[in-house]
Amino acid sequence: MTSPSFVEMRRRNAQMILDVVRRKPGVSRADLSREVDLARATVSSIVDELIGLKILEESGSKTSLRGRKPIGLNFKPNSKTSIGISIEDNRAQISLCDLNGRQLASQQVVYKAIDLDGQAAIIKLLEQILRTHSDFRRIYAITLALPGPLHITGSDRQNKAAPDRFAPLVTMLEGHFGRKLALATNIEMAALAETHAEQAECEDELLAFVRIGHNLRVTFLQNNAFLNQFSQMGGNLGELIFPMQNATLARLWEPSDMSGVSINELAGEPMLLSNARKAGLAVETLDELVILASKKDPIAIDLLDLAADGVAYGLASLINIIGPSRLILAGYLPDNHGSFLPRADLTTRQLLKKTNNNAALIQPIIQKSVMDRGAESYGAALFGLSLENILPPLKGSQRKDREARNSKTS
Repeated sequence: MTSPSFVEMRRRNAQMILDVVRRKPGVSRADLSREVDLARATVSSIVDELIGLKILEESGSKTSLRGRKPIGLNFKPNSKTSIGISIEDNRAQISLCDLNGRQLASQQVVYKAIDLDGQAAIIKLLEQILRTHSDFRRIYAITLALPGPLHITGSDRQNKAAPDRFAPLVTMLEGHFGRKLALATNIEMAALAETHAEQAECEDELLAFVRIGHNLRVTFLQNNAFLNQFSQMGGNLGELIFPMQNATLARLWEPSDMSGVSINELAGEPMLLSNARKAGLAVETLDELVILASKKDPIAIDLLDLAADGVAYGLASLINIIGPSRLILAGYLPDNHGSFLPRADLTTRQLLKKTNNNAALIQPIIQKSVMDRGAESYGAALFGLSLENILPPLKGSQRKDREARNSKTS
């Protein structure tokens, strides 16, 4: 029986080989062996496997200095595709990318509930995307991103179980594709898409990625990796109590609740819309609420300012407790309401001055995500490739690999 450590080592060796072939098209097996510092037999075995998977191809002959003509190797990024599916309560986003992580398609479907009709709508969109851009035979990886947290049933993400309300969907999709799905959370997949899009090097800095959706969630990255020790805070951030200090809040909540409300009750999409309707606004979507604010509706402006203040309260808490040097905000509000990020940034710094004696020394960067609404599904498609060590490493990771190889030869 092959040990898990051997399988992992072989995957990492395959990633190094793919990295070199990407950078040096037409490289021979002999040159490849020297480049990755592995035995020729090991390299040939892995290369033969990648050729069998149609990820690499041989490219005729390549003239060498000795006059011989070894066969060159090329990477085939279009030979396979990876699917990422991001699920929310009333919508799904599906992305497709090639083996280089280049996005080929991203589309959304809206449904009333994740019942049989909702599942059928997801399958219909999947089949439409595959007919246009790929086919079932070329699918290399499938990842399903869900609202967290996931139930941990093993040591890796493929052994995490979906929340009970999503279990029928997982069973249906696995039956449709005839394989197990990799599971992940939407917040982590959005963060993965962000780092891939901007090739962010967060080797020495602690980065907090904050997503404002149905709830306020956060994940942390350092050295281009997620920090699992803070995963519990990721789900609890939106439950922080925001002190009740506003006349609009006083109109919306009962006197018994006047001690404060959670950040999720201020900035989470369902509650924000519910608050708007309680205040007399006829809105069904955040689009409508933001449009009203752009038309100077005082209640809409007040509600969105309160959402920004609630998020700022969470950001200030993160900075005081954990101390990230950079915070990235993602979600509909920072993307579409122009004053949301400036207000959240200003309020965060004001709160830091009140709560931290060293506030003058704390200058975190607070910025908007470079990704759009499809970040979660795109990140899920990338994650499927990363599980197989196909995803091209980030710049920081490439530098580490080179330094490690140089240290061997010095």
